Amino acid sequence: MAQSDLEAGDVNARRMQQGVKAGKKGYSWYSRLNRTKKILLWLLGLVAILAIVLGVGLGVGLKKSPSSGIAREVILEREGTIWVAKGVRFACEGGEHLAKASLEVVVSAGSVQSPQLLELSGVGSPTILRNAGIKIKVDNPNVGENLQEHMMTAMIYEIDPSIDTPDDLKTDAALAEAADLAYSTSQTAERMEALQSRVALLARAGTTRERILARQFAPEKRLGQVEYIFDLGNWSPDFKSIPGKKYGTILQILQYPFSRGSIHVPATASDRPTTVDDKPSIDPKYFEGEGGQVDFDVIATAQKFADTICSTKPLSDIIIARAFPPPSPSTTEAEDFTDFVRDHTITDWHPVGTCAMGGAVGMKNGVVDERLRVYGVKGLRVADASIMPLQVSAHTQATVYAIGEKCASMILEDKSR
Repeated sequence: MAQSDLEAGDVNARRMQQGVKAGKKGYSWYSRLNRTKKILLWLLGLVAILAIVLGVGLGVGLKKSPSSGIAREVILEREGTIWVAKGVRFACEGGEHLAKASLEVVVSAGSVQSPQLLELSGVGSPTILRNAGIKIKVDNPNVGENLQEHMMTAMIYEIDPSIDTPDDLKTDAALAEAADLAYSTSQTAERMEALQSRVALLARAGTTRERILARQFAPEKRLGQVEYIFDLGNWSPDFKSIPGKKYGTILQILQYPFSRGSIHVPATASDRPTTVDDKPSIDPKYFEGEGGQVDFDVIATAQKFADTICSTKPLSDIIIARAFPPPSPSTTEAEDFTDFVRDHTITDWHPVGTCAMGGAVGMKNGVVDERLRVYGVKGLRVADASIMPLQVSAHTQATVYAIGEKCASMILEDKSR
């Protein structure tokens, strides 16, 4: 179990700490809203940001939203025996446009769509490209393979009904309206003040970079294979809350999966080639292949330890009973979580590896080299979680920030040579 979200690589934890130190109220209100509300608030936030960015006299120079275009393919042209990235074709406001590259093209569409964009550009497995009706330019069967995810399960416990939970915002319309008004007018979240103390504890923890690194790389270090997170509210997509009851969720998150999945453009279903408008085909292949049974056994065992955590004080003081999966009726036999794990394993939204780094520091056959350059193409790099050849025992956000920073440095270094 990570000592804190900071150690887990979640850089938002630091922002929460700073907010507490500044006397601001609220705690990660955004992550506790349903997806529709999140999207609405994101759009409202984007409008507010653009009002500043596009303001008269600010000198930023942007004319349109930087996220209004959709990349359709990287333009690759043949120069002698090599392919060279010349720009990006993208759609914007009903029309198609070409952005020409003055130096390089950097693909940063994430582990789901970076391999999709490479394949749409003609870089990938000949079989995949041929079935999608896409011209083969660079033969690289590693594109879209090696998908790794922090797969997880969510066990739900009924808790003390007097405790405030984020679910209250879903079931109490008046409370939700008041919370929305409070946040929109003063950026406070009064009903979340009970959670503020948890952030304050992180702020006082005194965890330093040196301590984290020393513990992580200690010779006798045994790496944790499962991260446990307990939080208030029902986080499961498969369990329906019973009105009038309150719930807490404990997540069991596998950190070092052996399972390997894939993400590819789909085969064309008509005479036209596959385009970016066709959703990529995602096959996580949880618990499959060599080592897949190990993943399954680890998560199944993790369910039992989660029960131990929730039956141990002080957490057990607020627990009434496990709600999902319901407890086994047998009191003499050990519980079997086989069916639960098989039917209810979900993503933790940390996909990596689909444009994996090769070379001496990466996998044997990769998509990019140690400087993030796509094999077989000049002037094309990938910089996001997809280049990670192996999963990390951390929330991936901070690692992705580091990848972006490193990519920028390498581009400048290579330019100066």
